[in-house]
Order: sequence, then C-alpha cells, then structure tokens
Amino acid sequence: MEALGAVASIIAVVQLTGTIINLCKKYLTSVADFKHDLNCIIIEVSTLRSILELVQAAVEGEGDKSPILDALKAPVSGCRNALANLTALLRSTQREIPDEQIRVRDKASKILRRMEWPFKGDRAKAMLADLSQHKNAIAMILAADSSWGVRVLRLNVKELVDDLQDTKRSELLSRLVSTSPAGIHVEASDRHNDQTCLWLLEWQAWKQWQTPRGPRCIWIHGIPGAGKTVLASFLILNVQAFCQRPENPATGWSYYYCSHINNQDETYSFLRWILSQLCRQAQFVPPQLLKHDLMGNPLTMTVLLEALEVVCKNFRQIFIVIDAVEESRNAHLLAMLLRRLVTDPRFSNLHVAITSRQDVEISRSIDDVSYSICMSSIEVISRDIQRYIQDRLSNDPKFRRWPSSLTHEIQMALESDAKGMFRWAACQLDVLRLLNTENSVRKAIKTLPKTLEQTYERVLLAVPSDSRDSVVHAFAYLTTPLDLPPGCRMSGCLRSVLMILNDKKDDEESFDNFLCPDSLEELCTCLIHVAKSWDKWTGEVLFTYSYAHFTLS
Repeated sequence: MEALGAVASIIAVVQLTGTIINLCKKYLTSVADFKHDLNCIIIEVSTLRSILELVQAAVEGEGDKSPILDALKAPVSGCRNALANLTALLRSTQREIPDEQIRVRDKASKILRRMEWPFKGDRAKAMLADLSQHKNAIAMILAADSSWGVRVLRLNVKELVDDLQDTKRSELLSRLVSTSPAGIHVEASDRHNDQTCLWLLEWQAWKQWQTPRGPRCIWIHGIPGAGKTVLASFLILNVQAFCQRPENPATGWSYYYCSHINNQDETYSFLRWILSQLCRQAQFVPPQLLKHDLMGNPLTMTVLLEALEVVCKNFRQIFIVIDAVEESRNAHLLAMLLRRLVTDPRFSNLHVAITSRQDVEISRSIDDVSYSICMSSIEVISRDIQRYIQDRLSNDPKFRRWPSSLTHEIQMALESDAKGMFRWAACQLDVLRLLNTENSVRKAIKTLPKTLEQTYERVLLAVPSDSRDSVVHAFAYLTTPLDLPPGCRMSGCLRSVLMILNDKKDDEESFDNFLCPDSLEELCTCLIHVAKSWDKWTGEVLFTYSYAHFTLS
C-alpha cells in the first residue's frame, strides 16, 4: 500500500465514523429504549475516529517515509469493512416515503424501528466487536513503535482513551440511577435558615458518629411537620464539608430523600443512587456493574450489595444521610436494608444518619442498632422555629410593609402555638400573607387552627367559590393513580380537564392567564407544590404537580 493510499484509507475511515455517529443520533430519537446499545456504538466509533485523526496529524508531510502507515494497512482496512457493514445496517431502516405521507411516516417509522432494533442489536454488537478488534490492533502497533513521533502519538492516544473511558463510566453511572433526589435537596437547602439546625452539631453523638469508632447509625425522629427534611439538607451539607477537608482523605459521602411523590418502594432507588455517587467520587466502577451493564442483565439486590462492598474498599470512611424513610412504600424493607448496612462487616466503614417519623416498623428494624434522637423532646427546636418566623416576617416584602406592632403579634401567636411544627408555622404565614387588612389578620391570629389537618381545612374553605371545582379536580388528579400512555404527561391531562370544566376549550391563552400553575399554587397556598423543569431532549417547560407535604397524602 502506497503512502498516499494509506492516508486516503484513513481519511475514508474517519468519514465513515462521522456517518455512523450521525445515524446513531437520528436513531436515538425513535428507539430511546435501546439508548445503551447506540451509545456504545457512538463511543467505540468516536474512539477510533479520534485515534486515526491523531495518526493523520503525526504523519502529516512524511508521505511514504513513515513506516507506521504500512504496519497499519491491515487493521485500517478491517476497520473500514466493519464500519461499512455497520453503516449499511443502520441505514437499512431509512425508507423513502412520499412527502404527502410525512406525518404518517414520522409515527410509522418510529414504531418500525422499535420493532426492528432488537433483531439488529445482536448483529450490531457483532460488528462492533469486530471493529474493536481492529482498533485494538492499531493501538498495539502504535505501542510497539519506538519512533519519536509515534511515542508522542501514543501519549495522546492514551489521554484520549482515558477521557473516553471517563465518558463511558459517567454514562454507565447515569444509567444506574433510577430516581435522583437532587431536586429535593436543592429545594430543602433553599428553605434552610442559616441560624437553625446548629444544635445538632453540638451533640456528642453527632461528633462521635463522624469518627471511625463512633456509632454507625443515628436515627433522628420527630412529629409530622417538625422540619426533618430541612434538617437533613443541613446535615448533608455539613457532611459534605467534613468529607472534603484536607485532614479527611479517602472519605466518601452520599445522601437520599425518600418522597411520597415518587410513590414507590425506595429501597432499590436509594441503593442505586448512593452507589453511583460513591463510584463517581472513587472514579471507579466495580466489575459487577460493568459485567451486568454489558450483558444487559437486571441489577439484583445481591449484585448491588456486592458492588457496594467493592466500592467501600476505596474509602477510609463513608457517611450517608437518608431522609423520610417512612415515605417509602414498604418502609420496613428500606429500614431492614439500612440495618444491614450498619451491621454487616462488609460495610464496617459505612455510617448512616436517618431521619423519619417515630414509626413502629422503622423502630423495630433499627432502634437497637442506632443512637436515637427525638426532636419532640428538644427545647432548641422551639428556638429554631422562632428564628424561622422572624426571618419570614423580616424578609417577605409584604410582611415588611405591615406595622411592626402587627408582625410582633403574629410572631407571639405563632411561637406560642407551633408546638414543635415548622410546617404548621409555615402554613400560617402562607395564609396570613394573603390577607389585606389589619382587622382580618388580627382575627385570624386569634382563631389559629390547632393542628395541620385544621389548617388544611381552613385553606380549602378560603378558596373562592368560582375556583373550587378546579381545586377539587386538581386534588382528585393528585390522589388518583393513573396509568398514562407513553408521552402523555400528567400536567397536560390536568390542564385539559380544568379547561373543560372552566368552559375554555377554545380559548387556551385566556385559560393559561387565569389558571396557570402559579395561579393554582396561589389558590391552594401551602397545599399544592408546582415544580418547574425542562425536558432535556426537547427543551419543553414541564410542570410537576404534587402535594406540598406528606401529611396531605
């Protein structure tokens, strides 16, 4: 093979890699269920492309004087054949359809590709294995060559492969996660007042928990609405800061928030999340995960625990905070897993802090293996609630416009009746800020509801009569489990029903102005939470409706 022919062959292979990457990206829009297979192709082909581009740069200007080109003749030719076969396979589902059938084509082709890919997937894997063999042959030739130019090339290729391995590891760990608690953590952290929750850091049990010989498990429990989730967010940030100190090397950390919104047994989701986070911190993926991911096998509890055992060996100590265990379906199963983590010798360097209500089943599972802290019996909780009320009254623009004598009356009344419930105090402030006269405010604080249930009843009764049907149906949607078809969002269904009820079927803009997500949240004040997010594929703005607190479910 002449030098010019060798360079031309490399250029042809590089062009083929670009074609395949584009085909895979198009395919991803219609066969998302097989994203893993297609991403494997993209990563493998991208690796080959980048290596050959580096070879091109290294031999540029040498022509037939570079002996490395002759040695690469066979594997480059093999890569070209493998890529040609892979291109033909991916293109075989592209069908020419008349323009007048374009709308039908979009739906039909997606269905067709979903049906065809399982059969083509095995053929694609075989072709990918063939390509990988030729790519490895190229790498071996480069490794054996001792010339100065190829030594430099070899270093660049090693850096490239390491970067792509990092990408591959990151994608595997992203697939490992089934439920991310990151959004809840951000919201809970935002609600935290800097002057609250500090009491726990002074407790001897907490200080000892952060030492190798201290208690493996701390269980913090309290009444509904006591502020446990905000406390958990504070502890998570504290643990993160502790683990990142220079004097605490090889110290890992993770967290998880159970939530009634997830409506699931959180046991597997919790384990998968903390495993993914610890793997990222260790920059290491256990062989068990790699094997099961490659084979497409389900990750059983046994496999996940074996992988966790391996990852734990990368750390001197690991600290985990998990919130609201009682909000998990079958909470006793999650509690039993937590017990296992703090008693099994395989995880002897793992420490767990748990927050939950005082639940009988949770207590049976962890009470005898944990140090228990009851928030209801701690006097400083009242001082934290006092600081929270002061902060709301001082920083909310509407409260700041009110006479200081009135806000002082509000402060005294709420502090007196809160009885350890942050949630109760927050709801009263949400309701009071909607009032517009001093008389109505003073009347309200003289007749404050005693419980959360009475508070929720008062909020519902205050909804204007012309909006009650919409609020009732919104709650009906939140309490009724629905099996929606793919692509049909809960928020879209709720919006459609409310439009029909309000006789706005033909006036979407008017409807959205008067009953948008913000309006619905204002009507229900402390009862409904509307979270805003964006679809990562389409960029569409999404609204997720949920109960504002577990006590409403």
